[in-house]
Amino acid sequence: MLDLLLRRDVRISYRDEIKQRLREIFRGQEFEPLRNALRNKHLSIKNNRLFIALHMHAGDGNVHTNIPVHSDNYQMLHEADRLVERVMQLALELNGVISGEHGIGLTKIRYLDADKLDAFIQYKNAVDPDGHFNRGKLLPGSGLDNAYTPSLALVQQEALILEQSELGLLNDEVKHCLRCGKCKPECMTHVPRANLLYSPRNKILATGLIIEAFLYEEQTRRGVSVKHFGDMNDVADHCTVCHKCLNPCPVDIDFGDVSIRMRKILRDHGQKKFNIGSWAAMQFLNVTDPTAIKALRMGMAQTGFRFINAAHRVAKAVGLLGHQDRVPAATTGTTPVRQQIVHLVRKPMRAKVPARPLRALIGAEDPTQVVIVSDPQKVRNESDAVFYFPGCGSERLFSQIGLATLAMLCESGARTVLPPGYLCCGYPQTAAGDANTGRAISTNNRVLFHRVANTLNYLDIKTVI
Repeated sequence: MLDLLLRRDVRISYRDEIKQRLREIFRGQEFEPLRNALRNKHLSIKNNRLFIALHMHAGDGNVHTNIPVHSDNYQMLHEADRLVERVMQLALELNGVISGEHGIGLTKIRYLDADKLDAFIQYKNAVDPDGHFNRGKLLPGSGLDNAYTPSLALVQQEALILEQSELGLLNDEVKHCLRCGKCKPECMTHVPRANLLYSPRNKILATGLIIEAFLYEEQTRRGVSVKHFGDMNDVADHCTVCHKCLNPCPVDIDFGDVSIRMRKILRDHGQKKFNIGSWAAMQFLNVTDPTAIKALRMGMAQTGFRFINAAHRVAKAVGLLGHQDRVPAATTGTTPVRQQIVHLVRKPMRAKVPARPLRALIGAEDPTQVVIVSDPQKVRNESDAVFYFPGCGSERLFSQIGLATLAMLCESGARTVLPPGYLCCGYPQTAAGDANTGRAISTNNRVLFHRVANTLNYLDIKTVI
């Protein structure tokens, strides 16, 4: 009977001839645990069956062998190893070859002819004597000891982890990259022939590898390595969030948004690298008290800019700046402190910070008052009512921008409504990875603006600047 089954002359349906009959024999509520145990045992056996997919070349008999396995099943891995040996032996007995075209993998190397392997070793030692490429691979002593084989079980876990985590959203943002490199000329942090890692394309490649590293450690329960967070910090920090990479991208990947998501993941896990400059900027943007704003403005911007300009003059005089046109070294990771200082003072800060912020100049610092600016000589019944949100830059730092905007609107005869108090839009906080603070600021602003619009509904505001 077994011979007939192996020759496929007789076929037995498990569902019809075994499963159904067992259910009839062990019918009833008292046998339900036994039925469940039989079903689970069958599922376990079926899940661990090995299938061999063979692809062969008619010309030279070159054989490709694919055996899907669960890498968490030790017995299944060893059984697959034994099956590979049988397949390779059979291929050679049939006058086929182990490989007749492209590369040899870790599995096939054991069955390759010694003379072919010796020829490869001689070539490898000649062109790569220091072993930079695939160190140790296909050389004496290489094998499967350190190989990682993706399994169907791990792929299933990976899908669940991606679906239920921020990593899934991060993966969705980068997975369609074509590796075309059209984003490279637009990037503010990419220096050709130097920091190759920091072009958007290469940062996308790095992001994919970091995601894979997180997933593998989640799956194998080894615990997530802090080093991966360090790598993510390195990639996320090398982005000015200018969004210039979006326009040339044929699949609409915006690495500015990708960087923001990575910073959020890092902050949520308490792994965001501390940067004193970013911290000071957030303090300046989050505070709303006029006195505190003026103090921070004087200490950070006015005094800070003057200090940088003075340091630039001293460094230039003693020759510490070096050649400005020199291509930076091909480095990755954190820049040494000395290089950061030299880069900071390499060019003077030419932007002059006015003595007082915009709201102090026009007397509009009271957070309980809504200010309407207009020229009575030019306002008409048909004049527009404009809501003007100055933003951090022109309200807290460069007040001449806000003054110029107000002057232009007055000249046009518009009634310009300013929101009460010093406000921030919340985007700097979101871009820095602090999504909760950014969202809270944005929500509070929207509530405030609706209240202003309802209070001033007689103005019929239709334009927002």
